[in-house]
Amino acid sequence: MTDRKLLVFTDFYSAKVGPSQLLVEQGDLIKIKADNAVVQVFLPDPSAFEQGGGNTDPSSGKIPISQGTTCSFQVKATAAPGHYPYSVYCCSGGVKGFAKGNSDPEIIIL
Repeated sequence: MTDRKLLVFTDFYSAKVGPSQLLVEQGDLIKIKADNAVVQVFLPDPSAFEQGGGNTDPSSGKIPISQGTTCSFQVKATAAPGHYPYSVYCCSGGVKGFAKGNSDPEIIIL
């Protein structure tokens, strides 16, 4: 099991997420840190993820994260390889909108 990290942060009047494409393997632990913003992570297809060794249950597809905290959940050992898009909504300070990356955010299970 390897820890894979995503960072969500605001930069003046926009929100960013990086890396926008997170490469993971079955059993990996995904950690998402909301650096300086209150965020909501949306997983349209949460079937490949579980709480496992993490502190968050992703089964609803909606994960709230408070400013300055980190949530974590695990890629299921039985997860099918493929692309799993997600989105992050920020609502903190002057920023209200979806976080952007260098490309559309997605978790890629190898």
